[in-house]
Amino acid sequence: RPISFREFIRRANPKYEFYPHAETLIAVLQRVADGELRRVMIFMPPRHSKSETVSRLFSAYYVYRFPMRWAAITSYGAKLAYSLSRNARNHYVLGGGSLAGDAAAVEKWEMGQGGGLWATGVGGSATGFGFHLGIIDDPLKDAEAASSEQVREKQRDWYRSTFSTREEPGGAIVLVMTRWHEDDLAGWLLAEEEGEDETPERWHIVNLPAVAEEPGTFPPTCTVEPDRRAIGDALCEARYPLRRLRAIERRIGPYFYSALFRQWPQPLDGTMFGRSDFRIVAACPNTHWRVRYW
Repeated sequence: RPISFREFIRRANPKYEFYPHAETLIAVLQRVADGELRRVMIFMPPRHSKSETVSRLFSAYYVYRFPMRWAAITSYGAKLAYSLSRNARNHYVLGGGSLAGDAAAVEKWEMGQGGGLWATGVGGSATGFGFHLGIIDDPLKDAEAASSEQVREKQRDWYRSTFSTREEPGGAIVLVMTRWHEDDLAGWLLAEEEGEDETPERWHIVNLPAVAEEPGTFPPTCTVEPDRRAIGDALCEARYPLRRLRAIERRIGPYFYSALFRQWPQPLDGTMFGRSDFRIVAACPNTHWRVRYW
């Protein structure tokens, strides 16, 4: 019997906390390793162990279980992707794996059996590399990057022309992120899922807001992992109890809280005045009105 992902975690990171939401994530990723799921989106708030579980541990488990296959880790910058790769390499070794002595750099390391792991920044080159498991971990750095149409378009082009073309037959892609914008990479992929000219990818959605709420609507070609919490329950009460989440919401405001902690980014426009309604001028006119609106 092959070792399970949960068993591998116990070996590689004995301090890992198996919170209920982590157990959900582990079970979904096990289905990826077992070949049941080929497209997975994971939406979770910051600081809830999503990168540790997916990028650092699952990538290590995947190449440990399949030493002749390749995994890829990408993130918004090459520096972060290399850091995730370094952690994954350490977990792989602690889990019982061995490395090819002459091929153990953080940007690309091998096991000596034909497989390995490579890392790059989103938008970076992947020439000559392929993957059986491709992980995209937080492709957008922050709100400033998310608000740039140019940045978002470059990410879409990179996904279409570079990343997706590196997938080996029968491979899997896991996109794990905190939502920043309604038209981020996940939003675009979900919109493509409903496009008349596109063959659906049939993504499996793991949508876990910081506080449980009524499930949102996703394209009918997608499947959604059940959120078994009662409405109003915190995702990880031990680390982020409701009182702390409410304090965060007051501090950062509803716009960012909806995106980062609810995983439902909203347009920046207000409900009465849209940004397109205003003409931007270089200086305040000599005669003008002041308007304040609640």
